[in-house]
Amino acid sequence: RTGASENADKIGIRAVSDGLLEVRLSKPAAHFLKILCHHSFVPLHPTDREARKGDGPHRDFPIGSGPFYVAEYSGSELVLLKNPNYWDRENVKLPGLTILFTDNVEEVTARFNSGEIQWAAGGIYFDEIENQDHMVVNPLFATNYFFFRSSAPPWNDPAVRKAMSLLLPWDMIRNEDFMYIPTSVLVPRIPGYPSVEGIEAQDTVRAMRILSDAGYPGGRGLANVLIRIPNSMESRRVAEIMKSAWETSLDITVRIETYDYSRYYAMLQDPDYTLGTITWIGDFPDPLTFLQMWTSESNLNDAGYRAESFDRLVDDAMRKTGDDRYIALGRAETMLLQEGVVLPISHSPAFNAVNIDAIEGWFPNALDIHPFKYFRFTVPRPIPGVMFAGEPDPGL
Repeated sequence: RTGASENADKIGIRAVSDGLLEVRLSKPAAHFLKILCHHSFVPLHPTDREARKGDGPHRDFPIGSGPFYVAEYSGSELVLLKNPNYWDRENVKLPGLTILFTDNVEEVTARFNSGEIQWAAGGIYFDEIENQDHMVVNPLFATNYFFFRSSAPPWNDPAVRKAMSLLLPWDMIRNEDFMYIPTSVLVPRIPGYPSVEGIEAQDTVRAMRILSDAGYPGGRGLANVLIRIPNSMESRRVAEIMKSAWETSLDITVRIETYDYSRYYAMLQDPDYTLGTITWIGDFPDPLTFLQMWTSESNLNDAGYRAESFDRLVDDAMRKTGDDRYIALGRAETMLLQEGVVLPISHSPAFNAVNIDAIEGWFPNALDIHPFKYFRFTVPRPIPGVMFAGEPDPGL
């Protein structure tokens, strides 16, 4: 991918013919075709790649391939026109689209209410939308969670992490007054995926017993806790609840560090903290996009979690298909939850303002991806008590 290797024989990808690409995998992967739907696999013609080198006029121009092509582009507007060379152009109904980039929320709200804008993916005052039927809210394939940095003692001990999790008042943390979709699991709902059990309620008595068995009676000997969070009201709310619960039950000090988002994710690479938090959005509709990142060799494993038994569960799932594969992945998720590696808080919702009376082909979905190919204008629906009539028949 980077061009670092000049030996083509070591690359498991080759063009068999003009219309056939062969990919050789290091192990079975039932989810492979789902991965190919990710935007990182969109084909790029070699001439486009060459045109973007140096300081030429096309260096920063967005590339389009598919039902529409990029006709105009500026910092505030992107104009797409129907692609006459697209293989399925007969089924593309719109002649073009204009995409606006603006921070003027008042203007977007007014133009949406007037019908000038048909779809606003955020950046709009949802409570000022005149027709609330045009506000669409649906669960995303995304989870907000805290996690223990699990590479050093005492936090590399599953018993300690579990006890710390059981000391938390989960009814306060996962409070529906503060979130749309509270959850105790990592993987959002997928048809056919088994129900798994996370830590759902506070159990102080059991937590203290686990700590005692682990060699920390009453919590004595535990290290102080550092919670690292981004500059977010919700992250601060949850972190403060954790701090209060742990300092009340244990003889430890809990400190909260807050960083701007521009620095926060880089600070998660520094291992000198106890808990961090992120929102993970699945790249493809499969449980593996939430689970493979916790394997020992994953470069996304910010927790530093290492467990051969977990690695075996994920590897075993890679060699299965259908329900058997989902069952194996469900066991892997249960292990993450019950060992207190991951502390799920909520699933994220998607908010869209869509004039469903003006366009069709837009459907809510967990990835919040909406292919423009299927958009088309529709005949406006009459309001209650009003009937649309055509031209009068001169014979009547």
